[in-house]
Amino acid sequence: SQTGERYADSENAFAYRKALRADCTCNGREPAGLSPVDLSLDNSLKAGDVIATTDGLVAYTGIRLGQEQSAEFTPVASYPGLTAQVRA
Repeated sequence: SQTGERYADSENAFAYRKALRADCTCNGREPAGLSPVDLSLDNSLKAGDVIATTDGLVAYTGIRLGQEQSAEFTPVASYPGLTAQVRA
């Protein structure tokens, strides 16, 4: 926090583990309690990043051109940049 308090010491730390809240994205209404995200808008993706999608795990294979990036993904099972252990 801005005051240096550790998350684990805050009053609401790990509240999501204790109860589902209607006003929280972890409310259980979406798969795994997550909100859908347009991955083509995620500027933080780098080649080889693994993402869980409704179709399974995929690795980001797109390229970045300035602030724009292509939304290209390859199933983890066939992405050559991952070790067999990671793919498993």
